[in-house]
Amino acid sequence: MRYTTEAHIIAKQYLEHYAKHFGDDQPDVPEIHLPSCLTKKLVFKDYSLHCITNNYKAVKRTRFLQIWRMEFPNVKVRKHQKMTQCTECAVFKEAFLKKLSQDEFKKLEVRRKAHLTLQRIAREKYYKHRTKSQENPQQYLSLIIDNMDQSKTNLPRFPFVLKADNSLTKLHHHVTGVLCHGLQKAYAFTWTDQFASNCNVTLNCLMTVLDDVAKNNGGSLPPTLYLQADNAAKDNKNNYVLMFLAMLV
Repeated sequence: MRYTTEAHIIAKQYLEHYAKHFGDDQPDVPEIHLPSCLTKKLVFKDYSLHCITNNYKAVKRTRFLQIWRMEFPNVKVRKHQKMTQCTECAVFKEAFLKKLSQDEFKKLEVRRKAHLTLQRIAREKYYKHRTKSQENPQQYLSLIIDNMDQSKTNLPRFPFVLKADNSLTKLHHHVTGVLCHGLQKAYAFTWTDQFASNCNVTLNCLMTVLDDVAKNNGGSLPPTLYLQADNAAKDNKNNYVLMFLAMLV
């Protein structure tokens, strides 16, 4: 019987942690996609540095990739991302494809790691808030709100797009989704161009969700609200949304 070595376990744990904190679960397939600025070579380099820093014995690259294939076949580094890419990740990816000097590569590597670290910290904070609202919904409420890519919601939609139909004007149909972790519920709001796509939509969606939460919470809201939204001035990061949140206090 062949026993799993300590180095194998450390590599497996590292990959599991890496996928959890940097990967994106795909809505249509059971896969986790790592950021576009990463390659398997860079992931192994990060793993090697992790082992050196913590005085762990590292497996070789071929073994590391074998563990990846065997233990985490659903964790992918796709050449072409299906979803919208992070702007900074796309910039890093393009920069790494260029012929860089050693000094330029090191500077770019520092920026990439700082970006991924910030991403990891933000996700960990979100996971923490989500868990608190799930375990104690009377005290904590965690909401995440986002708009769907409009190009996927224009009407009508057909399974096959004909060349003659491609140039025709379609009805713009907008979708906003809200996840309420305390109630374990998902909300979908739709509207057309009759309404402007701005913070009014955000506030109406939030008011509807908060009203539903209050109805399920004996007519009151939990004392603490955690809200996660895009860093967009038009929809979220503006005076009107901030004033609305201030009025909730």
